[in-house]
Amino acid sequence: MALKKIESKQFENPRGRVALILADFHEEISSGLLKGVEEVFEHYEGVQWQVHHVPGSFELPLMAQKLARMTQGDSKNPEHVFDVIVVLGCIVKGDTYHFEMVANECVRGCMQVMLQEDLPIVFEVLAPSSYEDGLKRSQGEYNHGTLAAYAALDWLKKLND
Repeated sequence: MALKKIESKQFENPRGRVALILADFHEEISSGLLKGVEEVFEHYEGVQWQVHHVPGSFELPLMAQKLARMTQGDSKNPEHVFDVIVVLGCIVKGDTYHFEMVANECVRGCMQVMLQEDLPIVFEVLAPSSYEDGLKRSQGEYNHGTLAAYAALDWLKKLND
């Protein structure tokens, strides 16, 4: 499959708090995705973000649930209130069924949290056929972290309209 260049977007005065959840497995790819998000967010003063780490993509839904519930239950503490959650990670297809199990449950879990907690979750967990394909999609003009940042900014705009 051909790589698609991520087109630049501009947003007018987005405001809000974003939780970034980063799966540390395949760290080189995940950290590239995070860099892509942060490079976009740095251009918007009204956007604040926190990074939360989990060991791998399978754990992303649990952290998303914990952060969503903190947002719903502790509005007095602004450090625990998020408008959008972004999940970032990479699950590389291997020779066993493990890839499908982790990928499917990660997607299902994040969707379940988003719907149950009524909080937008931007899902940018790569599922490439090879490690090299994951690297390509986490760097430069093909960085899907940039795409995740744009989706989060779009949510902030929608929530503030």
